[in-house]
Amino acid sequence: MKQQPASIRKKVVARYAIIGLCCGLAVLAAPFAANAVSDWSKAREQATLEKRYGRVAEYPEALKRVEAIEAESGASSAPPWAGRYSMGDGLTNNAVYLAPKSGVVATWSSDTLAFDAEAGTVEMRPDGSLHLAFDHPREPVLLYTDFVPVRWGAYRYLIAVEEMPAFLHDINRNEVPSVGMGTGRYLVATGVRNGKAEDRQALPAAYEGWVREKAATATVLAVRSDDAPKFEPPYFACAKWQATLAVARADALHAGEVLDAEGPDRNMLLLVLDRVDGEHASGRILMKGECDGTQPVPAAGWVFTTGAYDPAAARR
Repeated sequence: MKQQPASIRKKVVARYAIIGLCCGLAVLAAPFAANAVSDWSKAREQATLEKRYGRVAEYPEALKRVEAIEAESGASSAPPWAGRYSMGDGLTNNAVYLAPKSGVVATWSSDTLAFDAEAGTVEMRPDGSLHLAFDHPREPVLLYTDFVPVRWGAYRYLIAVEEMPAFLHDINRNEVPSVGMGTGRYLVATGVRNGKAEDRQALPAAYEGWVREKAATATVLAVRSDDAPKFEPPYFACAKWQATLAVARADALHAGEVLDAEGPDRNMLLLVLDRVDGEHASGRILMKGECDGTQPVPAAGWVFTTGAYDPAAARR
């Protein structure tokens, strides 16, 4: 048999070496390729969950509870308040899922990051309010734990008991609903619009008469600076002054009601009534924002008003 030239033998050996090397690399790379496919599949599955459930999808245990809540709240026997609510400004967002038996899940996130999630139970109280008791409260996901379900116009809200006066104040200012894409300062049911904009649901009995068709006013008689100004979260404002006021008995103002200062240079000041007794009242005057801000100092003769609800203006 004729022997092949050495140059040809070298080429054949080199070719088989390359083939062997490629096969070896393929064997070594196979697990990495499989992992890459697996990671891609998991990422796709996670993206699908986040699209449906939002940032709660990053918490597997909380997600299981959310799935149970959604199943329960979708049943015909579920109360009107059961479901998903959300609020926020993009930088700080909250979502709340709740149903009578499955309980509650609350999340805290931004548009791009999940910060925390908490699960717990829902206690329905005789006055119609809901108490949320979380299983392992750490840094609170929600600022408040007691809420009032409210239907206003075409939307359902979950309003913290502490924020009900501010919510009703916003109604009288024709700034509710404030929903957008489920954001804003109040928890609003997402994916639900089951009424006409002009429809109104009766408010809880404790707040009957707080929404006004005609504005009521209070006139400052005397005012003094508060020795210890305090930021009050429900109003995003700082209590800086104490005031005594004259009110009209016919206006039937309530302790807890929130009024705005009249005047073009006074739009950052609020009055929260602490006591109403016939034609006399007392309260605290708040400056919107932090306590180190500056505003005109209120004085005797200043007038504060509740505003008046106008369904047509509220829809614009």
